[in-house]
Amino acid sequence: METSSIITVKGYHVPAKTRVFINIWSIHRDPSYWDRPEEFMPERFINKILLISKAMISTTFLSAQGEGGCPGMSFAMVVIKLAIANLLYCFDCLTGRHPVMKI
Repeated sequence: METSSIITVKGYHVPAKTRVFINIWSIHRDPSYWDRPEEFMPERFINKILLISKAMISTTFLSAQGEGGCPGMSFAMVVIKLAIANLLYCFDCLTGRHPVMKI
């Protein structure tokens, strides 16, 4: 990311056109935002998931859009879809229930 104008962040003056990096690892493990951030607790998002709007999802730091984005992201998305398609083609997916067998 690059600043578009002069900004001040926590008392630090950042000039325009300065490349800045967001420490996502630190944000995701900040105890002031998360209860027990070092633990894997997907249930913490169950009630909050309904509050996320499409606009919020498209503007997250994880989207890797813009000049500083990942140049291989579009290729990676195609490769992932192809890998999943191959897995579905090569394996029989079961529901977890026992199939009805004719005797």
